[in-house]
Amino acid sequence: MFSGFWFWWSLYMSVLLILYIIGSYFEKSNDTKIKKKDYNINVTKSKFVNEVLRWCMNNMNYPTGHKYYPQVKICYYKTKRNLFGDYTSNTRLIRIFINNHNSVEELINTVIHEYKHYLDLPSQQDQKEYNRHLKQKGYHDNPFEINARKTADKYTLICLKDMKRKSLISKW
Repeated sequence: MFSGFWFWWSLYMSVLLILYIIGSYFEKSNDTKIKKKDYNINVTKSKFVNEVLRWCMNNMNYPTGHKYYPQVKICYYKTKRNLFGDYTSNTRLIRIFINNHNSVEELINTVIHEYKHYLDLPSQQDQKEYNRHLKQKGYHDNPFEINARKTADKYTLICLKDMKRKSLISKW
């Protein structure tokens, strides 16, 4: 009886080891399938975000209805909801949660996305309309969010190329 226990225990542990090895193999193969262009930021993250914002102001429409430029706050802590950024219209504050981003492209996309909110929400009336859509349709289907995502996707690679041309980023 004692030898039977050790036989089954050894078999059980062997199966666990094999499953662990197979799982590790598939986990590594999934990592290599992610085709992400990796860039290194050659300046401080804060300076880089401000350069992307400057790019937005020079290359995207800057409306006449805005009296002030947006302020930017770089947050280095990770958020529990994995939030990339947000915009507060009454203070014209763009917050970027820098360490939630997995790539330079993602960071650029977020800055452009939040800048688009700055362009679209110059007044409290616009913010009320945004909030109404948010309540009725949710975040993902909010027309302001759809427009910001579309705009960010349109300009991300163009901005990335300019940041590379200015040597603010370089390929790994």
